[in-house]
Amino acid sequence: MLCTLVCDSTKVKLIFGKNNSCSNTIDRSLVRDLNYPALAIDVKSNTSFTIKFERTVKNVGIGKSIYKASI
Repeated sequence: MLCTLVCDSTKVKLIFGKNNSCSNTIDRSLVRDLNYPALAIDVKSNTSFTIKFERTVKNVGIGKSIYKASI
């Protein structure tokens, strides 16, 4: 999936630290499709926006933990 986001084997090598072959992919992925603990949105300046991010997490820590995010 990372190859479809950056479309550049050189940039992918910088992230992984080793060669990784990225084939040409027609199916484009979005940053928000990554299963990674980060949320991203492209916001144009001077533009109002509303966005809702949903994530499902599995608690592997102390029971009845509360996860809260704020920006």
